[in-house]
Amino acid sequence: MKKDTKEVYIIDKIDQELSKIALENSYCITSDLIFENYEVFAERAKKHEVYGAFIERIVHNKNDNKCIKDIKKELAIRQIKSRKLLKELGTIHAAFKTNGIKYVVFKGIASVFWKCCSLTEKVNTDFDLLIMPEDLEKAYGIVATLGYKMAGSMKEDYSMRLLAWHGCTWHKGEYSIEIHHRYDNYGDEYKLDAESILKNLQEVSLQDVHICVPAVEDQLLLLCIHMYHHEYRGMKFKLKYQREIDNLIKNNFINWDMFKNKVHRCDAKFVVSYALYFCNETYELIFKKRLFDKTLLDDILPEDFDKRKNQLAHRQFLDTRSFGDWDEYIIYWEKRFGYDWKGGYAQRLFSDENYVALRFFCLCFYYSVQSRWRKAYEEFNIKYDERFFY
Repeated sequence: MKKDTKEVYIIDKIDQELSKIALENSYCITSDLIFENYEVFAERAKKHEVYGAFIERIVHNKNDNKCIKDIKKELAIRQIKSRKLLKELGTIHAAFKTNGIKYVVFKGIASVFWKCCSLTEKVNTDFDLLIMPEDLEKAYGIVATLGYKMAGSMKEDYSMRLLAWHGCTWHKGEYSIEIHHRYDNYGDEYKLDAESILKNLQEVSLQDVHICVPAVEDQLLLLCIHMYHHEYRGMKFKLKYQREIDNLIKNNFINWDMFKNKVHRCDAKFVVSYALYFCNETYELIFKKRLFDKTLLDDILPEDFDKRKNQLAHRQFLDTRSFGDWDEYIIYWEKRFGYDWKGGYAQRLFSDENYVALRFFCLCFYYSVQSRWRKAYEEFNIKYDERFFY
């Protein structure tokens, strides 16, 4: 029998405990490890953007640790802030509805409605809104009337909208709005326009505030794309992305046939497979069981998935420009600096962001400005296109 040489990365106890808190709401916290290492836990929870979930869960622990009083105060403040955030969104909803603009808020508050997270977790004061392209001018006028100001010129906004899924951000005090007219960037392999999401929007009430959210299948698609962009392209590995996808799947009825049809129609097979595959892998790593039956991906898994899932795509607009796969980087950096890099996805998920950035972003940057780095690219046959460096 052929020996399985696959390396298994064992994450440390703090990462394990934090992952259980983030990925399984029914997990019962009994460990003293949290209170013995509270500052470390809090720091890692903030890095993974699950700090709200973390403090919500431990505040009910019977441990008499002095940090509990501070946590209760912080939770009270977060509850006030998140409620104000929801009220502000209700004001925007009323203005858009009065002026006949169809929209959805996605990620963020929509994730609260679809039981991906609690409202208290959402204290980031930004909104992601999706509208039809022909409504952009009217929407800009409305948010300006509400006191928001564009962070940039109309020329900059127009240039951004040609390449990306939204123009300049609008700001008012602590609040900001990104108004999206589609959910793909120039050159993306998938195509997702606003109409395909808005035709199934749902007007709902969340704590007596009316808002419009995507259908649950569309919300799952948007969350998968969000995770893909931040991880596969942006190299930002956070439990937050997996927490929201995991909870959406566990807490809602999803018409999987409808969802798969959407994936095929917008050519998002790799994007969705990437997100769902690694959500499943991480869940199994932590809980020794799968989030869902892996055969669920059979109809959407691309033929080249195994080859591509380990590749580093460029952080800009063209996914087809690959900068080699992880193993090639690992070999080079271990030879060059003697770093010890064991395991695959789990290692990336639980590694320090600055550490990952040092090892991968810098190599791409220095190749563009220093010829001595090109040897590494040539040695490993990493594709390169200088047009996408500035």
